[in-house]
Amino acid sequence: MSQNSPSRFTASRSSLADQNALSFFTYRRITCLRRMFVCVIAVFVGNTLLPSVSTQQKSPWLEKELWQHEEPLRKIFNSLKSRSQNQPSFSDVTITNVTTQFGQTVFLHCFFEAFGDKTVSWVRLRDYHVLTVGKYTYTTDDRFKAFHTEYSNEWTLKIELVQESDSGFYECQMTSSPPARQVLYLRVVVPQAKIHDGSDLFLDPGSPINLTCVISDSPELPIFIFWYHNNRMINYDLPRGHISVWKVGQDTAVSNLLIEDAQPEDSGNYTCGPSNTDAASVLVHVVKGAKQASVQNDGRPLHTSAVGTKGSTALLFPMFLCFQQLYQNRYR
Repeated sequence: MSQNSPSRFTASRSSLADQNALSFFTYRRITCLRRMFVCVIAVFVGNTLLPSVSTQQKSPWLEKELWQHEEPLRKIFNSLKSRSQNQPSFSDVTITNVTTQFGQTVFLHCFFEAFGDKTVSWVRLRDYHVLTVGKYTYTTDDRFKAFHTEYSNEWTLKIELVQESDSGFYECQMTSSPPARQVLYLRVVVPQAKIHDGSDLFLDPGSPINLTCVISDSPELPIFIFWYHNNRMINYDLPRGHISVWKVGQDTAVSNLLIEDAQPEDSGNYTCGPSNTDAASVLVHVVKGAKQASVQNDGRPLHTSAVGTKGSTALLFPMFLCFQQLYQNRYR
């Protein structure tokens, strides 16, 4: 009897431990279920008793603000809808022409006298797209912005980084009855550079190298015009010559490169690189009997050498680094 007592005692302790563990997990489960039940009740009561956001009444101030933006738009769209079915007519307006160059910022101006509380909008007539109403922008293209000074009769549309596709008619419209409008035509030009001496120039030693680079369709003077001999910029390294820049008319810029007493080592590719367009190049040959060589060449290039531009040296350096990295990885 006494030998079996320890085993019964051990079994009794094991059974008691199992019961305590079961009671603990049961308690945790019941507690968790109670908390979930309380959360469900709280959410139900909150949705039932609290007013829904969608059913709340809009404040008079908010309704007034919405009306002030929606009403002008409604009038503009109604006017554009009737006009978009026909070809745009400009018989009753005076068209103002504005010219700008690709990549620049342009400002379109219109003026309305004594408009009071009327709203002024800008519309692109190519697709009858409303760009701005008042000071607010109604296009996803953030290049368009409207400006107006209080109590001023001037309304301005700003277009940044002008593209060729921005060319066309723009209308400045005031929501009066009937609508007052002004029409502007925006012309976007792309500058072009050309050296007038052609692709090859033949000179005798001792003659001057006189190159003229003409940048047409350039309403604004380029910020800079760099000249290159082969791949070396020579604007600040001309002991026997000089470079000049000036404006001709409204849409043309000119740069002249002069090198006196040309020698055979002055032969090579000369490039005019304006800041606002692609570069133009000419191949200069300083040789004896230049006139005869020019006649024999018949105006065709003697060589098929690559044209040096501003970007050529910039491309060679990354290529060199890539090949250097591949070489180091190969022989590690």
